[in-house]
Amino acid sequence: MEPSFVPIPLRIAPGFFSEETDRGAEQRWKTGNRVRFKNGLPEKMGGWVLEELEGAEMFGVDRREWEWTSLDGQPWTAIGTNKKLYLISRGTRYDITPIRSSVTLTDPFTTTDPLATVLVDHVAHGAQVGDFVRFSGASAVGGITIDGEYEITSVLNGNQYRITHSAPASPSATGGGAVSVEYDINTGFADAAQAHGYGTCTYGTGTYGTARGDCSEIILPPRIWSLDNFGEDLLASPRGGALYHWDRSLGPSSRAVLVPEAPQTIERMFMSNSGDQVILLGAFDDVAGSPDKMLIRTSDTGSFTVYSEPEELEEENNVFEERATTGSRLVTGERTDNGYLVASDTAWYMLLDDPDAGFRLRKVSEGNTPAGPNALVSADTILVAMTEHKFMVWDGLLQELPCDVWGYVFDNEAATAGKSPGINRDQIEKVYGWFNEHFGEVWFLYPSMASTECDRYVCWNKNERIWYYGVLDRTAMSSGGIAYKVPYGSSADGSFYLHETGNDADEDPMEESISSWDIQLEQGGKAMHLSKWIPDFKRLTGTLELTVSMKNRPMQTTYTSKTYEFDNTDAEVGIRLAGRQGFITVGSSELGTSWRMGASTLQGQPDASRS
Repeated sequence: MEPSFVPIPLRIAPGFFSEETDRGAEQRWKTGNRVRFKNGLPEKMGGWVLEELEGAEMFGVDRREWEWTSLDGQPWTAIGTNKKLYLISRGTRYDITPIRSSVTLTDPFTTTDPLATVLVDHVAHGAQVGDFVRFSGASAVGGITIDGEYEITSVLNGNQYRITHSAPASPSATGGGAVSVEYDINTGFADAAQAHGYGTCTYGTGTYGTARGDCSEIILPPRIWSLDNFGEDLLASPRGGALYHWDRSLGPSSRAVLVPEAPQTIERMFMSNSGDQVILLGAFDDVAGSPDKMLIRTSDTGSFTVYSEPEELEEENNVFEERATTGSRLVTGERTDNGYLVASDTAWYMLLDDPDAGFRLRKVSEGNTPAGPNALVSADTILVAMTEHKFMVWDGLLQELPCDVWGYVFDNEAATAGKSPGINRDQIEKVYGWFNEHFGEVWFLYPSMASTECDRYVCWNKNERIWYYGVLDRTAMSSGGIAYKVPYGSSADGSFYLHETGNDADEDPMEESISSWDIQLEQGGKAMHLSKWIPDFKRLTGTLELTVSMKNRPMQTTYTSKTYEFDNTDAEVGIRLAGRQGFITVGSSELGTSWRMGASTLQGQPDASRS
């Protein structure tokens, strides 16, 4: 008698699911990369292309992006890195990093034949390694002319530092004449790191004059900027630093300048819902005369320079000041319909904005606060936060957001066993959230255990209430729509990419994929000989790959796999593989592919034996 062929329909629910075993996650996609779901069907994400920007070179790692339009209709994107502050407009990047100090020095340079290293003498220079300095008006010394911008490579003491010129000097000499010097504000750290300086460990640890080891409990955080626009101008503040203002009327070649009237230490800054008050978290305490990382202070209405209540009783303004009481520092805040959700490192607060009564602060909850300053995302009418161990959502009520891929993201024990990438909690403040409005997706970029920079993403589709994830080297991203019509973001090396553009990873294939749960054939009692796969695609361009992986027992560590190519001319794909359970993977490793998949079908034949 002819053997019967058994159809196995693959009607798989949308979204990834990592909270079961490979076999237990029935009718679910268990993993994938660079794939999204729309109306229940999986499809390849849009690609990205490198944007070649003119103008200033990019230094540092992008940690914050902000876009707006000036009154003349010109679009602007501000980018804050750990080393610089930039503007991008119409394909050109401008360096608007604030200038810390300017001075004229006489014969400050000493050259050494035949080195390109130059020693600079400046008493009480205030610079540190990695800072940027500009020289102009210098005469030649040692056969070279020190002119333009340089990065400080080493600091000898408070009066001397070194830079590297583009060419070696010859001979050794001292000079340069009258030189104009400009110093940018001190750069920040790219990574969270332990402090190793004096006073960071217990007395007597180490030898005098040397950096301490890993005994310090003081963690120096990575530099993360706050950016927002006050009308057509930009306000910017590096975490723990002062407030700076870039004036649109002065043009993109002008630098952002210090706002001396504002508190000089700020943890986070954003504008009010009305756009005419600046809200500062962790502001300077005038009474104590020191930084207070739990103090909330606002500017007066219509001003970014007034932060003090009037001294005369008959005068009034709308400056608000109150100290949050739970936690050691305020981490971040975001606008809501009727106020601002503010988080410390251990508690949540609601800063209510009452037009008649002014601001009012109330505590909402304790625990499960955002992983970092950029880990709280506004998505239409809700806010979503990525915390150190879970996701939270605010829709008028703060609650945990159930996550189908919790183990993939947060379970570092599984990561140690090679089951998932996990998350690098030492660098968790780098988590960067953004909202892809066109697809209703809340994204979080985060560093896996194998990386110090964001190399993964996890995505919650708020419209379909599903999760998916993948691999992506981006440290910051924006939804687009003003400066660019598509999402955009930066990689760790400073490259700037436009997303949802084309079908490829710039000039390389996307290498996207999606894998099903382990289908248990014939209830696992008999092996199944698979003979066909019948594809069902709503859209298919190019050549894709179907990989079928089979094994006989759930705890068996290895699969037997075979890969088959197909395109839109193939009504079926022949398979020759047997086992008791297995899964399929669909994806591509070629340029230009695009696809959207429906419910495909496997076809097989039970084995006659039970061996």
